[in-house]
Amino acid sequence: MRKFVISLLLAASCAPALAADGASCSLTPAPRLKDYPWMSIARWHQFYDEDVAVADKGGVDLLFVGDSITEMWNEQVFQRAFGGWRTANFGVGGDHTGNLLWRLQNGHAEKLRPKAVVLTIG
Repeated sequence: MRKFVISLLLAASCAPALAADGASCSLTPAPRLKDYPWMSIARWHQFYDEDVAVADKGGVDLLFVGDSITEMWNEQVFQRAFGGWRTANFGVGGDHTGNLLWRLQNGHAEKLRPKAVVLTIG
């Protein structure tokens, strides 16, 4: 898990990140502080709580983490493309790199032992 977090941090630090409003995003882990028309802070926390429950349960082979691109992959897509894997989708629309890092650091991700991780964040 430590290698996973280090790799994720390295990848995140190499990628430029821009918020939806065009302002620079910090690579400092931080929870969502802005409501969007499509995603309230309350809904963001609901996604976070659901991800914590999945992490606590474990048993994930393939972990997807990211923003709205990842979030929009529905269960049918996962079954068709990755049916032989136990998958988890930790995508949350509107997240920037700092939000994703915060979710991973505070969402019990250390309990997951995925064989592979797909990261899409920007």
